[in-house]
Amino acid sequence: MGRPYDIWFDMDEERIYCSELVWKIYQRGAQLEVGKLERFGDMDFSGSEAKRILKDRFGTRFPAKQVVITPVSIFRSPLLYTADSIATPPAIP
Repeated sequence: MGRPYDIWFDMDEERIYCSELVWKIYQRGAQLEVGKLERFGDMDFSGSEAKRILKDRFGTRFPAKQVVITPVSIFRSPLLYTADSIATPPAIP
């Protein structure tokens, strides 16, 4: 789409990351918000690999207040379903 991948997970228009693209497609194309926007500071980054990646990307400037959309949040959205998991799709609100 002509935009570089966003390794810092900003929800701006200059760069874009995977779940941001999916979220914006649903939000702008169908006026549906699939998933819940979250703040970095509310997430669990206690694992050693998560800590390493955060330190590599952000150094000591952890953006705790930054709003992001995660793949897990989208996956858990009640608006989405696996096509082969139910006989009748849920109604769109």
